Amino acid sequence: MLSDQDIEILLNKEIVIYPYRPEKDLTPVGYNLNPSDFVFSITHKHLIKTTSNLEGNKVFKIQSHDTVLILTQEAVWVSQKIGGTFHSKVGVVSLGFGHISTTLDPGWAGPLLISLNNPTAIELELPAEKSFVTLIFYKVRKPALRNHDNSPSRVDLIEPISKQVSFKRSNKKSKFLNFTNRKDAQFEQNQEQFIVASHKIIADPLAYNEFKEKFKELSKNSNRYILKGLKTNARKSFFNSMFFWTLTVLEVSLCLILLLKFASVLVNLIYLLDLTINLIDKNGFLAIIAILISCLQLTVDMKQK
Repeated sequence: MLSDQDIEILLNKEIVIYPYRPEKDLTPVGYNLNPSDFVFSITHKHLIKTTSNLEGNKVFKIQSHDTVLILTQEAVWVSQKIGGTFHSKVGVVSLGFGHISTTLDPGWAGPLLISLNNPTAIELELPAEKSFVTLIFYKVRKPALRNHDNSPSRVDLIEPISKQVSFKRSNKKSKFLNFTNRKDAQFEQNQEQFIVASHKIIADPLAYNEFKEKFKELSKNSNRYILKGLKTNARKSFFNSMFFWTLTVLEVSLCLILLLKFASVLVNLIYLLDLTINLIDKNGFLAIIAILISCLQLTVDMKQK
């Protein structure tokens, strides 16, 4: 589980949240998400507009036994090393709403569409200007390999990212840009699947068109932040890979030197082995072992991360 400090360290590297308002929504162990003005009734097949209650606060009035789809104000992107879970806020559940319990898969990108149920026999009021769910982030032990079936909800985000990455690739081909381009291709492939799935849920054509427009607006605004996260993550992956292979070469070289040392002690016949004895004294031998152990430990740590 990631704390508020962990989230801020990984922000725009492994995690992107837009808009990011830490003073309002960052919690000790997560981030609160807010409802946009897209709240769709599954039972009645229409959008629910905000109204003012007796206290003058803006609310969404959710009918008895109705389930609504709520589009978040925030767009979220996480790398393959980050996952998450969604949890109801006590203030929302205490109003009578059902619990929210679902997951955020590694590699997700885009705004979130979250369902909320009114299981009571009375009409409930959902505050329109307060957060309604908390997203808790986790760092997975190993990067996820399988693509999630909940395709990233990105409508107008893929095209500008792909264009920018393709332009830079033509000028400077490198591993981290290729990595980014592969991610863009994956997002683009998932985009159509998500739109089709959403269309089946949101039966009202007018509501569905508004849904796409809202996604377009949120995704467009988060574009450069997600692009920055993709590039930073890809660059980090590239340099980590280079460092890992450099360590591996060093470890193999140190192992060969140690083997020569052991062999020279047992078989004092070959000049190269005699030379090894002269060049590596007891202190040098112990130093090589210490360096090798440190390198191996560093390699293990990198694999775990």
